[in-house]
Amino acid sequence: MRVKRLMISSDLFCQLFALGPHHGYRVIEQAIPDDASIRNVRMNPPFQFEVFLESKSFGHVREGDEIPFLTPVLMNGVYAEAPDA
Repeated sequence: MRVKRLMISSDLFCQLFALGPHHGYRVIEQAIPDDASIRNVRMNPPFQFEVFLESKSFGHVREGDEIPFLTPVLMNGVYAEAPDA
């Protein structure tokens, strides 16, 4: 098996989907809130993993209820403005 590990901080991961412009794309809807943190990660082989986030801006989820999905909407390419340097 040929594998490597990638370590990424919770803060950096969340910033990838923060509202606004990034290099090459812009998050335009359902951004990850600034106060979000990763609570858990679950693998869904073969190609997906789920990241469970916590934020004060999310609605309360009662025990036993399904956790809602967060689906950031990205605009890519020339339509996204690069962030200020």
